[in-house]
Formats: sequence, structure tokens, C-alpha cells
Amino acid sequence: MNSTESIQIAQALKESNGLLSVAHYRRELPLFKDVKSMLDDGLIGDIRMAQIRCWQTPASTHHSWRYDPNISGGGLFHDLSPHQIDIMIYFFGAPLNFQGFSSTQTSGSCADIVCGNICFEHNIIFNGSWCFTVAEGSAVDECLIIGSAGSIKFNFFGARGKVVVEKLGSASVTHEYDHPTAIQQPMIEKVTQYFISKGEDTNPCSVHDAIKVMEVMDSFTSRSG
Repeated sequence: MNSTESIQIAQALKESNGLLSVAHYRRELPLFKDVKSMLDDGLIGDIRMAQIRCWQTPASTHHSWRYDPNISGGGLFHDLSPHQIDIMIYFFGAPLNFQGFSSTQTSGSCADIVCGNICFEHNIIFNGSWCFTVAEGSAVDECLIIGSAGSIKFNFFGARGKVVVEKLGSASVTHEYDHPTAIQQPMIEKVTQYFISKGEDTNPCSVHDAIKVMEVMDSFTSRSG
């Protein structure tokens, strides 16, 4: 799927009486809700920048559906980054400007290295890098948010999450999370309630947010380095 197809879905929704919610389920996980509360409460001051590093070693096989562009859209970047970029939009609002580059460093047909930048309101600058060809020992799953009075660092994936908060003049504080076994359950509950209320309750993730995510992804992968 790309941004054009997402816009077509939004138009079809507008012309119908249906409801639609996008499965960006990490929005409803306690870790990400807590980080959003920290940011909204000004725990680390005014936000200056955010950085995501998602680096993995090469997959043992490229025969998975994730590596077939006709199914996945374009490798692990299209599998993992929508959740990460959506969280940035969840935290900081709609992006104002964005651009990036991608390339293929192996013999596969999908981009396995992608880099991009986003400018959000309040002059918040985001930088992200996704590389799926790093050596053992170089893999990392990290988001770092820098504020005028400290920083917040956390991971996106895995059964357990960890948030490290560092404030000027204070010792760092670590919060650990055990994600639900059915990791999408909190989002499913919110979507179900949205549907039961016939749209009266807040949509946990609208198609318009998803369009922004896809526009960013398309920008990051439309130019090859």
C-alpha cells in the first residue's frame, strides 16, 4: 500500500456510512501512552529533536512475505517503520516537511537501508535510520527524544519495553514494561468501543493519520541513494 491508495480508502470511507480505524496498535500500549504523557507534561522541557535507530542483522532467509514487494510493499522497512513513524505523529502531530533516501545493499529486491528527516511543528526535527544489514553487535532498537531539560529513551519492539528518563540535575529513572501477550489487545478494545459507539467515541487511529504515515514512507523510499 502507498499514500495514493490510502487516500482512495479515505475517499471511499467519506462516501459511505462506514467506520474505519487503522491498526497502529502501539498507540494503546502503556509504554507509549506514558511517554506521551511525559512529553505533554513537559517532563524534559521543550522538545528539540527525536531520533530513531532501527538496525538489524541480515535475515537468514529472504523468502518471507516481508521481502516480496508485491505483498509487503517493500521489505522490513514497510513492516516495522509504520508503527514507529505513527508514534512520532502521535507524539508531535502532523509532519510539516519530510524527505529521505533508500538503497539496497544486498541482492534482494527491497530497500534494506532507509534514512529520513521530518520537521514537525514547534521546530521539532526528527531523524530516522533503518538498516537491515548491520553486523552482529551493531543491532539497535532505540528512540531518543531530546528536550531542553533532559531526554527520554525507549525501545519499540520485543516482549519487554524500557523507558529511560534523564533530567538535568537528576539521576536517571528507568521504567520497565511487560507488553501484553496479545500485543494488539488494548487497541482492539479501543477500536471495538469506537465501532460500538457508532463513531461517537474517539477513533484511536484515523485514516488521515495513516495517510500521513504513508506519505512519509513514500518520501523516504522514493529516491535511491
